[in-house]
Amino acid sequence: MSEDFLNCLKHNYAYVAIGEFKHGRFAEAQRLYEKAVSTYQKGFKGAFLLQKPGTDEGIAVIIWNKIEDWEANQSDIHQAIVDEMSPLFLKAPMTDFYEVCSEFDGCSISATRPEEFFDFLKHKYAYVAIGEFKHGRFADAQTLYAKAISTYQQGFKGAFLLQKTGGTDEGIAVIIWDKMEDVEPNQSDIHQAIVAEMTPLFLRAPVTDFYEVCSEINEFKEKSEMLTR
Repeated sequence: MSEDFLNCLKHNYAYVAIGEFKHGRFAEAQRLYEKAVSTYQKGFKGAFLLQKPGTDEGIAVIIWNKIEDWEANQSDIHQAIVDEMSPLFLKAPMTDFYEVCSEFDGCSISATRPEEFFDFLKHKYAYVAIGEFKHGRFADAQTLYAKAISTYQQGFKGAFLLQKTGGTDEGIAVIIWDKMEDVEPNQSDIHQAIVAEMTPLFLRAPVTDFYEVCSEINEFKEKSEMLTR
């Protein structure tokens, strides 16, 4: 991940929506998602959409400077697009705000500007873990997460950790890989030992899966590109 992009993430907030669209409607929803994001202005830092391969399930993440910026960007035009998208959902998505509390870059990334980071994400894959730690153990888990990430080498492109706001121990970890097959070679003995140390910190086993990074939008990109889709 680019240094500038990571700096912009620090202490920012992510609006996260996790849901599933009706059969075969993901592409249409993606178009409307990009159109909605194109209306954002002050405080908007970037967004991306993940799709579980072979399904209509996805995760949308929108980065804001602060939560209040999200509220200020709920224009009539934006709401009209959201209303158009709503019938595409199989059921209402789960939504919440998270603080961006950790971010790590891949050693092979040469991008130096945020827009290059988003270009770089195209056609990559994300390993996503959604879970909750025991009361007061998020900081310990965050430390171990950073240690585990530090062991990754070939194919690793970047990672970040989100913590649900409101003093919770719930979080979402996202690890970007060049391809899904890169994960297995990085499961070293050292990595497995760190994971074993982290496991007892979970309240219950996290939900994990792979997603394709299918859409990426940032504050630097010309929004007219999305509006013409």
